[in-house]
Amino acid sequence: MIVCITVREATKILKENGVKISEAMLRAGLEQKIFPFGEAVKIIKR
Repeated sequence: MIVCITVREATKILKENGVKISEAMLRAGLEQKIFPFGEAVKIIKR
């Protein structure tokens, strides 16, 4: 099962587990495939 969460939710979970990271840093890392977890999906609202 694939679970989708927002960058905000992911950042909160990481911070609760001792990882010091901002939403911007997480977003950039996912977009550049730096992290060994997750995928970035850009959603354009019309």
